[in-house]
Amino acid sequence: MNYIYIDESGDLGEKPSSSKYFVIGAIMVDNPKYLNRLIKNARRKYNNIIGRDVEIKGNKTNRQVIKKILRKVNNID
Repeated sequence: MNYIYIDESGDLGEKPSSSKYFVIGAIMVDNPKYLNRLIKNARRKYNNIIGRDVEIKGNKTNRQVIKKILRKVNNID
């Protein structure tokens, strides 16, 4: 069974102060336990950078940390 995780960034641009872009991203994995473990380990390792928010915010996280996490995500089947 495949699991799909979807997230969005930006808004629909209905206000003058709205963001310029609206982006939808998705990742599909065969087994969610590997992705969950990766995120759990990243939270533990980079807790002082990521913080305790429910969601890891890319605009509040160091670019190097984001790159390290994405490299590991890229290696998941």
